[in-house]
Amino acid sequence: MKTIKFSPCFGLRRILTKRLSNNLLVPVPTSNFSAVYWPYGAIGSNIYTIVEYVHGEFSTDRVFYLDCRSHTRHEAPIMWMIRSSPLIRVLDGKLYVLPQRNGFPSNSVEIFDPKTQLWEYLRSPIAEILGTRSSLISFAIDGGFYLYGDKCMVYKPKENKWDVVEYETGLVWASFRLSCVINNVIYSSKLSRVLKWYDSEGRLWRDLKGLDKLPKLPKSFSRLRLVNYGGKIAVSWEKSGGVSSREKKFEWCAVIAVERRSGQEIYGKIEWCEVVLTVPKSCCLLEFFAVTV
Repeated sequence: MKTIKFSPCFGLRRILTKRLSNNLLVPVPTSNFSAVYWPYGAIGSNIYTIVEYVHGEFSTDRVFYLDCRSHTRHEAPIMWMIRSSPLIRVLDGKLYVLPQRNGFPSNSVEIFDPKTQLWEYLRSPIAEILGTRSSLISFAIDGGFYLYGDKCMVYKPKENKWDVVEYETGLVWASFRLSCVINNVIYSSKLSRVLKWYDSEGRLWRDLKGLDKLPKLPKSFSRLRLVNYGGKIAVSWEKSGGVSSREKKFEWCAVIAVERRSGQEIYGKIEWCEVVLTVPKSCCLLEFFAVTV
């Protein structure tokens, strides 16, 4: 298998000094690659992407992954179907890809197993779920792959079947990149500038307590990311500099341990919260993933 360098990226490192311990984003070695791609999910030590253009040619059935141990890029087996802007989720160590054609999803899901390096084809009731809507909402939680449209259905791999589930309006937020799942609990800022968690029994969002010292988070989708960092919340956000540094932008990161104390209370404990990177104001953080290395 041919190996080539991945696109530019940064990795989190802890730098020890005599006085304190600083967490910093440091660049990893890369080289130029003529491709337009979208990062979609992390499994183990790999970050998977679907390439839209390679060397100027349209190609949306090719999947690549970044090996975060060696910082090298590899190509996975080609998908069976070509699609644009696919819906993708990671469930039980597998990549679920919902193809779309002309803006509307097809009635199939492709599943990639990194262990066997094989793609599986799964028939799905997309037309029934979609109804009159032009797009779907998807998320993976509690061992199921959920699809929301006019109707909500879930696919349980262990049972190998689709079931209709009741529509929960609050879970719409679970599909966005400003959310993460830890122990089957969804955490999000929900554009409220504070962290919240979804109470599936009460069907409402509750504040994550104990975070009075966490800085206010941005409301913008593009400036905030949440990931499951080994059972803890890692949240990254952008903040512009003050008057004296108006041309700079600061990338903040915080790691938060969570503890459920009752059915309606979950507390967070800030393990650290720091500026991990300073960049020109024109730069932006595209994606934020947690991997095992």
